[in-house]
Amino acid sequence: DFGAAIEAIEKSAFENNNITHFDFMKKGSELKKVGEKAFMNNDLKEVTILSNIEYDKLVFANNYNINKISFSNNKDNSIRTIPDSMFLLDKQGNKDLNITVPKTIEKIGKEAFKNLKIKKLEFIPNNSSLTIGEKAFESNSLETVILPPNLNEGLNIFGDSSIGSTRNQIFLNAKSLEDANDMFVGVNWCLILYGNNCNGEPTENSEIYKYTYNGLNKYISYIKGDDTY
Repeated sequence: DFGAAIEAIEKSAFENNNITHFDFMKKGSELKKVGEKAFMNNDLKEVTILSNIEYDKLVFANNYNINKISFSNNKDNSIRTIPDSMFLLDKQGNKDLNITVPKTIEKIGKEAFKNLKIKKLEFIPNNSSLTIGEKAFESNSLETVILPPNLNEGLNIFGDSSIGSTRNQIFLNAKSLEDANDMFVGVNWCLILYGNNCNGEPTENSEIYKYTYNGLNKYISYIKGDDTY
């Protein structure tokens, strides 16, 4: 446990220490920054990202047994950026993960969640544009991705994966079918998701958009946004 008086954790402070658990004191904590590689190469099981702390890149990299990543936010001070390579693994992780990205997030850095064996990835929609860095979710085990309608930019987000197949589906969370269709035709999905151009076209079902990548048919389906977000 980290006491309330600690203001910063320096670069590589706890790297290579076989740590399985840590806890930042939320009440009365003065911790403001966690440096690069601070908890890299450990054996962490769960990580909660706190809203009042600035994280550097590679903070939790190469923790292969992480089975839960959650975000703690409040209205006054909410996390907006996930830095480059924050949870990067050099090879495939050991645990299946479901991750829900909060609506306060405006930017996800390059390779932030690479190789993490994520099964389900959901972005809660918000009113701000969302930028996702190159290969942020490359080489995961994604079966379901729910994207927000405010995706601003990104390149090769998922890398060479099967996401978008009939079984491993991409859903676009939009307020209306009209909004979804604007995104279907106005965004180069292959460039964003895989880093390549491709041919896209509507299907007979107006709620599904089909595109072809590496000779395979890929699909993005519209789902209506939930007013509770």
